[in-house]
Amino acid sequence: MRTLLRTGALTAGLMCALVPYAAAADDAGRSYADARRRADLEHSEAQRECARMGSDLKTDCMARGKANHEIRMSAARERFPDAAAPPLDADSAARFERELGDCDRLPGIERPGCRLDVKRRYRH
Repeated sequence: MRTLLRTGALTAGLMCALVPYAAAADDAGRSYADARRRADLEHSEAQRECARMGSDLKTDCMARGKANHEIRMSAARERFPDAAAPPLDADSAARFERELGDCDRLPGIERPGCRLDVKRRYRH
């Protein structure tokens, strides 16, 4: 009985010690998700603004928007390394970009769903 009580106390103590770690990991995951969401929203807003520009300025604007998005995502990955998915290798990144480009050719209503599916598949 005495050993059982010690074991139970030990188990309860270990469980209490693990709960803050799990909560901290969960908070980091939410914080990373928030940082990603903000970066994605800023990128979407930049794309809308770029779409209004003439063709010669549009290309440069889109490139700057993409670079800014990549910088923000890199900062979020560095800040929350345990919550962030690992970066894509070169081949996967090329396929990811190609599939997103294919989504951009779809009609307006289908485009957001396609982009979301691609991002979920690559967890990016």
